[in-house]
Parts: sequence; C-alpha cells; structure tokens
Amino acid sequence: MPGYRDTPFADSEDERVYTVGTSRVTHLDPSVAYFSYFRTKNGNASSDKAKVVAQRGQRIPSFCDSTWCIFAKSSVIYFNGWTLSVPGTSTEYR
Repeated sequence: MPGYRDTPFADSEDERVYTVGTSRVTHLDPSVAYFSYFRTKNGNASSDKAKVVAQRGQRIPSFCDSTWCIFAKSSVIYFNGWTLSVPGTSTEYR
C-alpha cells in the first residue's frame, strides 16, 4: 500500500505536526487495525498539549503517490488540547 510522510511545508510554526497517510485509501483493509508510533527527542518541558486532526486529501495528478502530490481538502479536529506528560512516559492513546 502506498504510504507517505507529510512535509512541514506551509504548516504553522507554533505546532509540531506528525503525519501518517496513504495515497490510496482503497488499499486499506477494513478488517485490519492500523497503528502509528512516533518517537521524538526529549524536550524542555514536563508536559505539553496534544490534539488529533483527521484530514481528507486529494491526489493530483491521480497517478502520483508522492508526498508533493497530496493536497488537503478538509480537516476535522477529533481530540483537542489534552495534556501529555513528557518526556519518559509511554502512554498509548486510541
């Protein structure tokens, strides 16, 4: 399944963005649970805020699977602004 890592191009400098996506959603299997894991460097705080945003995109041109061919069409905030303890915790959010 073609996957891609989004770029920080045109993202806000006030938020760190981690993105996982697929350029061909039809290749996802509805009977499979998909997971993402992000490992980052330790920061300079003991807690931080987090949010989860789902974004619908469009591939232009339709045959391209590159990061640079995926464009946002709409976004929905699913979870906004909960506090995470950092660093050194291994909390799982579903």
